[in-house]
Amino acid sequence: MTKLLTPPDVLTFFDNAGKPLAYGKVFTYAAGTAFVTPAATFSDRAGSAANTNPIILNIRGEATIYLTAGQVYDWLITDPGNVPIRTRLGVDAFANSVTADTAQTLTGPKLFDTGSGYTEFRRDTAPLNYVGTRAALVVQNRDAGNGGVNDQIPGVVFQFTSTGNGIVNAATELSQSIWWGLQLSQTKTGDGSGHCATAVGELGAYGPGLYNELGLFQGTGTNKGSLLGTISGVEMLLQDSPNGGTTSYSTKMQPIVSRIAKYNATARKSHSFFASSEGALPPDAILGGNTAGLASWKRGIDFSGLSFTTGEAALLPNNTSLAWYRAGGAAVSCMFLSSADNFLIPLPTTSSKVAITTSAPTFADRFAVDNDATNAVLVWVGGVLKRAQQGAPDSGGVGKRNLIVDN
Repeated sequence: MTKLLTPPDVLTFFDNAGKPLAYGKVFTYAAGTAFVTPAATFSDRAGSAANTNPIILNIRGEATIYLTAGQVYDWLITDPGNVPIRTRLGVDAFANSVTADTAQTLTGPKLFDTGSGYTEFRRDTAPLNYVGTRAALVVQNRDAGNGGVNDQIPGVVFQFTSTGNGIVNAATELSQSIWWGLQLSQTKTGDGSGHCATAVGELGAYGPGLYNELGLFQGTGTNKGSLLGTISGVEMLLQDSPNGGTTSYSTKMQPIVSRIAKYNATARKSHSFFASSEGALPPDAILGGNTAGLASWKRGIDFSGLSFTTGEAALLPNNTSLAWYRAGGAAVSCMFLSSADNFLIPLPTTSSKVAITTSAPTFADRFAVDNDATNAVLVWVGGVLKRAQQGAPDSGGVGKRNLIVDN
């Protein structure tokens, strides 16, 4: 026979300072009667022992309160001198035991009002104690069973299916209707940090497979039918204005912040950002930008405030290049380290050149190499850029030529 966990045996109330409301009072009334019509509560499940009204809390601010099924209450919570602390409206009684094979249907909006306590869902034989904390909702589950091949074992499941059509702008691939599977909303005022979602994970000792891993946020997105779909792993919009720029505030905006604290000198590498290509075809790029965006960028990458222990700001594998778009729109490799470890600067077209120039905005050539079939070096001489030519045989000594330029 299925066994069920018991609900908390007492409710704990707190004063405005967050301390247990010792010897406080809970007045219970029928909802909607302007705190005039008393409504009875009980200290036992059978309803044979009625609580006093008001209910007098013990020194720990606790009381055992059973409600009448179908009765909706308004509560007035006071200190021992009857000074009001808070009210709780629409406190509803609901069944707290559901068998494994008989679901309980809750029709219409339901309010589970726990006063200053918390609501707890447990699947655990050794529940943790959150009494005295400021937790509002606790879902506790422990699983010691072994996993199978491709076995996914969720602790909590929130499932939301949406089939309605929204408003989209197909030209810019922007959606103006958004369905949230899980919405987290928080308003933080005053000093300190507020986090809409916080994950705290701990990685214990590995098992017989000699490997384990911990992901704080992981997900799988699969296109199951859209011919023009977009899947975003992490998507966010940060704004320094609530009204499109009419009013704005000085804000440091960092959509993704990675913090690594490394202390072990292992040879295993740590990356602030790590990408893995796992399909049959290569993705277009590891990093990319939205060309249909509404604004431009100052820079693509900014490492100006960093220091690198190797002195290397970037590291590329052998036989790869840096590439740019040329005027015609095609990507061209411009700096290259060959498989023979030769450093090459290829010229993209027959009319292209490599030049050492003055600074912006003039960029006047001072030394250049181009694709001229005979003399490809140009040198700034006497205020004019002149093409270097070959001198006569042996002009630089036996078996050597000088490079010469016109007067």
